[in-house]
Amino acid sequence: WLLGRCRSRSPPRHGGGGPSRAMARADSSANSELESTRLRAEGASDSDTCFAANPHRLLGTRRWPTSRSRLAGLACLGVLLCCSLIYFFVRGLRWRSKGAIEGAAEEEALGAVDKQALRHPCRPSMRHRAPASFSVEFGSNYGTFVAACVRERAPVWVDRFYNLVVKGYYNENYFFRVINTTRMQIVQFGTNGDPAVSNIYNWSSTSTPECAILEPQPPDMPRCMAGDSGAACTPGVGLSNTFGTVVMSTSYNMTTPGYPEGVTWNATAELFINTGDNGKLLDSRLFVPICQIDDAGMQAVLRFPSFGELADLGGSGPSLGMLYERGNSYIRANASWISMALTSQVGIA
Repeated sequence: WLLGRCRSRSPPRHGGGGPSRAMARADSSANSELESTRLRAEGASDSDTCFAANPHRLLGTRRWPTSRSRLAGLACLGVLLCCSLIYFFVRGLRWRSKGAIEGAAEEEALGAVDKQALRHPCRPSMRHRAPASFSVEFGSNYGTFVAACVRERAPVWVDRFYNLVVKGYYNENYFFRVINTTRMQIVQFGTNGDPAVSNIYNWSSTSTPECAILEPQPPDMPRCMAGDSGAACTPGVGLSNTFGTVVMSTSYNMTTPGYPEGVTWNATAELFINTGDNGKLLDSRLFVPICQIDDAGMQAVLRFPSFGELADLGGSGPSLGMLYERGNSYIRANASWISMALTSQVGIA
């Protein structure tokens, strides 16, 4: 109605207000008629003359919204705000869901740690037979290296190693013992960063020794080492403890009857890499090499820094007992060990 033509050039009638108001309205009406006549003479439009005669009709008496209109506007604004919040909330959930799915896919591709399986070495999921031969890729903060493994060399040990690799046990393991003396040159590792997992494979404290500690152990364990012959060993398969070979690390007891020179007897999960020729020292004790790292990969291993012999053995290095007790947080809490070699992802190549 603000843009329409005036239907009447006379002012609207308002009831009440007293004589003084009526006289004021009459004067205003007369003035409006005179102004309207003047504008028509000058060729003004109908809307101009309408406004001059009836300014209240064009400007209106309801210039501001009523209370009901304001409430309706606020309600619309509230609905719009709620819809916006719902939209961004749902979109955020989709982003989070997408990120979780992508993260899960990435973990699966990298070989995520299956802690549930690792805590139960007696279950079938941890007792798969390893392939006749396979390769394991070790990522580390000093480079990548690959170990080529053959089951025939020590089936009991190789099966355990294979299952631990598949379940991610060796991801983020510290190389806590790097020894380079005239007597022995090795790099030792194989404690999971989570104590709840690693202690399952700690021979001295495991809750499942019947499964965590491998059986049979040498000398009863089937094995092939360098120089071995017979129906159980393919010629050339067996290895000696020479540069680049990977062996399960075990304790030995010099007083155990029937065990030659304190042969190994409690292998679980720890490994060591020979960084020199340790055959004369370790072969007779039946430390059976199960994998071989090539010379190119060994260049990464040789860069691993040494922090001395284990504190458990009287040295100045880390304590293996504390590493089992506190996990990787034990190493990270010591600033002097910040450069210690550490695996990233370890998986079947």
